[in-house]
Amino acid sequence: MITLPDSVKKLLFIRLGSLGDLVKCVPAYRSLANCFPQAQSDWLVDARFAGVIDSQLNAGSVVPVFKTSSFRKIRKTLQANNYDLVVDAHGNIRSGVLAKMTGAPFRMGFSRGFHKEGWINSFCMTHRVTPQGLIQNRRLMAMSLAKECGGVDCNDYPFLASRSQYFQEAQAFFKSGPIILIHPGGSRKGMYKRWFLDRYALLAKKLKDAYAANIFLVWNDREEKTLCEALQKISVLHLPLIPDTDLPGLMGYLAVADLVIGADSGPVHLADALGTPVVSIHGPKDPARYGPCGPRAVAVSHHLPCVFPNGFEGLVCRNTACKHRNCLQEITVDDVFAACEKTGFLGFVSTSKRCKEND
Repeated sequence: MITLPDSVKKLLFIRLGSLGDLVKCVPAYRSLANCFPQAQSDWLVDARFAGVIDSQLNAGSVVPVFKTSSFRKIRKTLQANNYDLVVDAHGNIRSGVLAKMTGAPFRMGFSRGFHKEGWINSFCMTHRVTPQGLIQNRRLMAMSLAKECGGVDCNDYPFLASRSQYFQEAQAFFKSGPIILIHPGGSRKGMYKRWFLDRYALLAKKLKDAYAANIFLVWNDREEKTLCEALQKISVLHLPLIPDTDLPGLMGYLAVADLVIGADSGPVHLADALGTPVVSIHGPKDPARYGPCGPRAVAVSHHLPCVFPNGFEGLVCRNTACKHRNCLQEITVDDVFAACEKTGFLGFVSTSKRCKEND
């Protein structure tokens, strides 16, 4: 453990994005905030994801970073807050520079070798933490930073909650269950992680026949909506899309659902954090590190020789331009259907609604 000043009055936690990794950092933030109950505990985050974080904070504020924000303006804002402690759970060059901009006397991040952008980020920190074990899930890696400050691991699920307004809107929209949501998309950089639309269509038909489920398609931006519309066209069920909404609204739909299925993507990790049973489909990345962590989460993967060990990241594939996606080709509709059954989502229907609603 590091030796901190007797009184930490202002703390800044940094995790800018992406959505899935950001969500997994919420327990670490709360553990840190509990270490310093009298402190103002802020979170520096990409403005696109501020809506997910702002309702989850203990006693602090979201400090949004906009794409159009100049470094001069950000530095002025950060330095004006006079932070005593900065914890960087992101670990890239940008987050390191932002941490250093604060001028905080204690700046803590991962040691070199446990993030992708090496010595530059480490140079910006005054204290560096080496997580125990070479391959760790993102949630556990973030928690190692909190533990260094005396924090306690938070294993409670769910650890996110939907606001009651959005929860009730989603309940009114779905009307009856069981409700299954399919998220066929993912980030533009993560296109090589997407499973195939024709297989999602076949899976939906099989789930409908087996469980008489109401199945909807989930999207988070214009590109994902186009993908859902393409899936809708090839599906014999003509699967409906959820309405246009923002991230807090999306949380409502994910919280009400009885099962969420998708690739290694933000909405799947968001659903997992909300306590909803999920099935995540992994091809090029190791679910041990990048998969969901919840007790009702099941990961499906099939690693090929082109997916190789890469230090702290576990098994990864760096060919982001891969057109074959053989690792995903090996994952069948029956594989994913079996994973859905393994979640036990039908037995979870009656109890999954009680713990997620939160004003």
